[in-house]
Amino acid sequence: MKMERSGIYRNKKNGKEYLLILTAIDVTNNKDSECVVYTENENTGKIYVRDVIDFQEKFEVSERLKEDLWDRVPTFVKIV
Repeated sequence: MKMERSGIYRNKKNGKEYLLILTAIDVTNNKDSECVVYTENENTGKIYVRDVIDFQEKFEVSERLKEDLWDRVPTFVKIV
């Protein structure tokens, strides 16, 4: 599965949908592994990080399309 910058993915085990926000690099201990950052589609405010390979094994692209994906992503404002 090609990792897109954003999109809706379904957990194969529990069937819940999650919004992929972005991909990131884990630089802990010079690991430099690719990760995904995603959130629950129910807008609970919880943010998750998972290794890309693990994510690809446990999630699939959701068939349900969303026109307003970014409406569910929390907005941050730079204050300094």
